[in-house]
Amino acid sequence: MDARHQEDDPLKEFDMAKKTPPKNSQPGVDRPVERSDIENRLRDVRNDFETVKSSAVGAGVAAGIGLALLLVLIAFIIGRRRGLAKYAFVEIRRA
Repeated sequence: MDARHQEDDPLKEFDMAKKTPPKNSQPGVDRPVERSDIENRLRDVRNDFETVKSSAVGAGVAAGIGLALLLVLIAFIIGRRRGLAKYAFVEIRRA
């Protein structure tokens, strides 16, 4: 390597004894992928999933309650109309 590449080489900071990667290095690009990189990435994905799941559950519960109320209202209106149409009001007058 010439002097120009040595200055830009991110692996020069990588200490094999400590096995600590440089701060802004990317696994697979600047250094080999290690088990800790995979574990950290899976942990991040799981945390993102939990965040999305918790917000989706709240929205799903609200939508379910709204749908249930709408169905009850529709059933009430249909039953009321059917009940009024089924029975005629007959008035009997005595003279």
